[in-house]
Amino acid sequence: MLSPAELVIIDRARNPQHAGELVGATHTLRASNLSCGDEVTLYLAVEDGLVQDARHLSRACSICTASTDLLCADLIGKPWPTSVDATSHVAQLGIELSPGRQKCAELPLQTLNQT
Repeated sequence: MLSPAELVIIDRARNPQHAGELVGATHTLRASNLSCGDEVTLYLAVEDGLVQDARHLSRACSICTASTDLLCADLIGKPWPTSVDATSHVAQLGIELSPGRQKCAELPLQTLNQT
């Protein structure tokens, strides 16, 4: 039986709330994890120093896609540029991650930190 956290990850991966290209994005950031093939593109609309909208296109595993979708939700309304604490962000997934899966969960943060 799956835990509630695992169900959230599966739901966010299958039905991401912030997926899709953002027309009019002011920032487009891309990164990939060469060891597993995950790829993330973040689209941000920043106006007056605040993130107004955040979207993503992810060709990635469930953990990475869910993490990216949660990151987009967290970014909206935050000052730009912003920093996101990796430990608290990954904790939102609600499960223990192996070192390899930790890299999947942190890829969206690495993408964001390219600024």
